[in-house]
Amino acid sequence: MKGNYVLLGGWSRTPDTYRKLVDTAPKYSHVYTLPHTFLIPDIKITSIDEVSKSILQELKQKNFTHVTLIGHSLGGALAISFVANHPEHVKKLILVGSEGIPDKRNFSVVVFNWLKDSIFVHGAAKAEENVRALIRIMKNFPYYFSVARFANSVDVRKDAQKIKTPTLILWGEKDCVVPLENAKEFNRLIKGSRLVVLEGMDHDWLIHNPQGLWT
Repeated sequence: MKGNYVLLGGWSRTPDTYRKLVDTAPKYSHVYTLPHTFLIPDIKITSIDEVSKSILQELKQKNFTHVTLIGHSLGGALAISFVANHPEHVKKLILVGSEGIPDKRNFSVVVFNWLKDSIFVHGAAKAEENVRALIRIMKNFPYYFSVARFANSVDVRKDAQKIKTPTLILWGEKDCVVPLENAKEFNRLIKGSRLVVLEGMDHDWLIHNPQGLWT
């Protein structure tokens, strides 16, 4: 699994969140993390097409070609849109608990499920990062609330149907944030994709147990 990996991170996460993932990457590989705070810097969220342009610009500046693109949670929706419109830059797509299908549940239920996933499913393993995330959210609540609304409603199903890039979909069996039904829907929409459900894993397993990606 050598080569360049570009990770589009999840809501409220930073590059430091994924330090364990970077540190356990295969030898001779490089993992570059792009947080949503870089791609969506303002509370006035631009279209997802504009976000794709920002990703493209960053890849060109880093001289990255034929990367493996990893999208976690909100980053998954952004990754789907990017690959659908710029497939020549990506040799493989990996989706991890990806957003991108509008959630029909009440938004308060979605928030409750995020808290439940954060605290009760492998909570001890990610407690330190989640405390840091909560501090970030409270310091800039309007921004993070706006991005959360965006993540909850963005729809990339039409883009998913365009994808011909080899795609691996990894989903935690106990994901309380994005239901497993969404994984099955992406598997149906992305022709030739492969779905792997990780037993006992949560929404944020990529943060505390990244070996599931590299094995």
